[in-house]
Amino acid sequence: MAPVFTSSSQERFFQGVRQGLIDIGYLGDDLLREEYRFGDWYDWSVPQHTVPLAAFAHSPPSYSTACFSVLVRDKSLGPESLGFLRALGAPFAFEVTEDEVIQWAIGTGPTKTKKVFSGGPARVAAEFEKNAVGWSGLELLRLKNAGLKPGARQLDFFDFGLIPALESRVRTKLDSILKETLNLGIHEYKNEFGENPDASELFRLTFAILAGKILHDRLGAFPNLKSSDVGTVLREVEEYYRPGGPILDYLPTQQAIADGLWGGLASKTSLQKC
Repeated sequence: MAPVFTSSSQERFFQGVRQGLIDIGYLGDDLLREEYRFGDWYDWSVPQHTVPLAAFAHSPPSYSTACFSVLVRDKSLGPESLGFLRALGAPFAFEVTEDEVIQWAIGTGPTKTKKVFSGGPARVAAEFEKNAVGWSGLELLRLKNAGLKPGARQLDFFDFGLIPALESRVRTKLDSILKETLNLGIHEYKNEFGENPDASELFRLTFAILAGKILHDRLGAFPNLKSSDVGTVLREVEEYYRPGGPILDYLPTQQAIADGLWGGLASKTSLQKC
């Protein structure tokens, strides 16, 4: 769904930001995503957030490759209203209002989120021209991954704590999903056989189902797969990877693992298809 503009000037501001992103290299649907949805690693009570536009250094899109987000609002609500963007992982956001465009550097909290500049279309175009290299996907990805000091003056606003904090949150949440899912699978097996399943076979099963989920959502492979058809998931992954060693061959445990991983990751994380 396209963003709703309250005036022609706001639409013009938005299109100016969009064109600026295109001009510095965020080309095509893979790198410039409209109505981009993402899970909130910080608040699981919110299934998803949506931003009208998000720019990525490369595909597939994720918090690790996110560079910019673009919001459309009647008026600026300040840094306190931008906290949900931490989960997107993009270090910069453009807030498009009826009167101006504001660029924010997203930090780990409101006090770390800073205004970079504000102005109309001419100022936006000038900032994109001046920062074409510093705002490129290659440069922002380098800064996010390597933690190197920025060279461009505007990047002094870059919060190097944003991604480490987000990655820590991601690890914690994924660990919780995996532990809960494994416990469900073990419970199904133990109820039937009175003992725990073979650990190696259980982990191979879990890896295969997780691989199917990621390949399905992030890389577009196996487009028709669904967790309710766990047998097909396992066959497709086996043909794709040809992993060594047997996987746990007990359908209730297989289904419990599939439901836990596919359901948990789809609703809680950025592994979902967007």
